[in-house]
Amino acid sequence: MNRYKTSNCIMCGEKAVGWHGHVVAKERMALGNLIDVKVIAGFCKEHNEGGLQSDINGCYGQYSRSKHGELEVFKI
Repeated sequence: MNRYKTSNCIMCGEKAVGWHGHVVAKERMALGNLIDVKVIAGFCKEHNEGGLQSDINGCYGQYSRSKHGELEVFKI
């Protein structure tokens, strides 16, 4: 199973340099149905220290391709 991360900061849209928490994206399965998947949330240098409050599970909301950029494979 691949894990993905956002390429841009989820707060301002700048290039991400740090990742923590997640946003929820939709992924299309083989039969065409959509499921929710967790995408690791990216933050720029300015916003990496904090400022945006996640929920109790570390979720920062919904993924938006236009704001958060393309998804990248997260290599561990």
